[in-house]
Amino acid sequence: YEPERFAQVGLVLANNNLQPAALKVLSDGVSRFPDNWALWNLISQLPNADKALSSQAKAELKRLDPHNPDLK
Repeated sequence: YEPERFAQVGLVLANNNLQPAALKVLSDGVSRFPDNWALWNLISQLPNADKALSSQAKAELKRLDPHNPDLK
């Protein structure tokens, strides 16, 4: 398992309007790699992520990159 593969598969699924499958793959990815910025970023951009998960993803992005001015 590699975080890049989870991100790649999640992105392909999301781009092909398979958001539920993308969310499942990305969620599995962050459970295995909780410190991967790319996976959390993709989850934060999914339209079908519920409000709690989206908020968690944004909080994780801020935790992983605390000096990024684009993350508020």
